[in-house]
Amino acid sequence: MVASFRIMPNSENLPKQAAPHLTEAPSAFSEFPSLYKNYASTHAGVANPDADRVLTRDFLRHIPRSAQRILDLGCGQGQLVRLCQTAGFPDTYGVDISPEQLKLGRTANVSNLILGDAFDVLTDMTGQLDVVLACDFVEHLPRDAVLALFAAVVTALRPGGMFIGRTPNGNSPFHGFYYHGDLTHRSLLTPRSLHQVASNSGFSHPQVFPCPPVPHGPTSLARVVAWQFCEAVIKVAMRIETGLATDVITQNLVFTVSRPCE
Repeated sequence: MVASFRIMPNSENLPKQAAPHLTEAPSAFSEFPSLYKNYASTHAGVANPDADRVLTRDFLRHIPRSAQRILDLGCGQGQLVRLCQTAGFPDTYGVDISPEQLKLGRTANVSNLILGDAFDVLTDMTGQLDVVLACDFVEHLPRDAVLALFAAVVTALRPGGMFIGRTPNGNSPFHGFYYHGDLTHRSLLTPRSLHQVASNSGFSHPQVFPCPPVPHGPTSLARVVAWQFCEAVIKVAMRIETGLATDVITQNLVFTVSRPCE
């Protein structure tokens, strides 16, 4: 049974039993099979350990210490899975459709990686997850599948569970660097549209956070200071044009939403 993660962390096959309201989900990744099959060698490369501090800032700080079962959607080589496990969340699993990515993760001794479709795993985990993670995942889906994803996640979470994701920010003047840098990207969201899809799916407490440079030395500290100046100027320019305040304008954004407690 997929519902019992502990007995099949390295399974190569998952049952294809999509729920009726998710009948379009399995086709969400079918448009670019060759790109996903060779995703590491043609695009992602090998996981960079320097990204750990960014992933810690964007994800680990939002995970409640009480969380037990965590699932990372589109886990790639399992970098975020490994970080969660070493941070005290051993019951963290990742699912990805790229055999090449998962092979690299297993070679790096990351455990609990599953080859399969994220929608299938979510369907089989109804009410069993405390946290669902989606690092650079949502943008790979067409818009109808984005709606289906949020519906599937809210169903898979226990009451009070959290959905934490990172995605290119359509509000940023520079969003194209990430969004158009990958041919498999299909949806570009903004803080406003994230609130829209989250509320439509039954989530509560939507929050959005920026992804500025992370200081870890003199050079990166200089980048942080320079970005703060640039950010202020850009926000003023956008306020002049639209008359509206814009809080998050970094190229990526992080969102957190919660399933209401019953």
